[in-house]
Amino acid sequence: MNPTPSSLLRSRTRARAYGTAALSPPHRTHGEAPAGGLSQLRDIGFRHVGYWSLCGDQLHLALHVRTEHRNVMYAFVEGDKVHYVAKTAMPLEGRLYLYRRASLTSARETRCHAQLIARLRQVPSIDIYVFTGEPRPLHGVFAINLIDGLMDSIVGTLMPAWNRASFQGTDEVAYNPLPVIALVLRPSYRDNGFFNIPAGDLNRHFGPNRQRVEIWLGDSAEPLESVVNRTSNLSGACRFYGGARLKRWFHDIPAGTHLQLEILAPDRLRLTLAPAFSEPRR
Repeated sequence: MNPTPSSLLRSRTRARAYGTAALSPPHRTHGEAPAGGLSQLRDIGFRHVGYWSLCGDQLHLALHVRTEHRNVMYAFVEGDKVHYVAKTAMPLEGRLYLYRRASLTSARETRCHAQLIARLRQVPSIDIYVFTGEPRPLHGVFAINLIDGLMDSIVGTLMPAWNRASFQGTDEVAYNPLPVIALVLRPSYRDNGFFNIPAGDLNRHFGPNRQRVEIWLGDSAEPLESVVNRTSNLSGACRFYGGARLKRWFHDIPAGTHLQLEILAPDRLRLTLAPAFSEPRR
């Protein structure tokens, strides 16, 4: 009988309590990965949502199912063979978009990007499977995160090749810095509560059209909600609308003032005055 998510989680919980291994994978020679793995993932709730392919030398992402869950685990699979498993708190489409722009993210994603490119030169597609882990089971009044409970156990049991390659040589994940973008406050921004990213290469740092983002204004502790808008500008440059709250923040800042947009992650931004200027009044 194949394990369910709850049984796998109980196994890990007991293992952590007693200091033993979370799961006992089938006996195999040291360094030998188990065959396949997709059937085990499907048995616990992974579902097919799309695939990777190559368009020229570029990765192409095709999703036939979209999810707004922000707590998901995903797998890259060829046939029955699981190449890679990872988790994210981002919306899935935005997270997968980063693999197309791997030079902007961590060394781990860069290596996985290279693995996808290399394998897709040999096969027509790599399938994408997703596990949402919703709804979360309760232990008393406390929610249990199945994603966190299952991730290490799945990787340890299935031993996906690209996960193991990600850790070879170093345990450190080296992140490439994301840029700070210089902006100028234009009258149209103040009047309508939006701002544009300059046309050109800087726009590759953001997700696909309508990807949800959070934007912190100055030293505000609460972000405003926005989306990536890639259709309003003829150049294709990104626009971010912030509504009445952004208009209020802009109100006391003179047109022509220099601003800066810090990219914390493709879906997390902070907009501030450039260092030469003081913060606006609240």
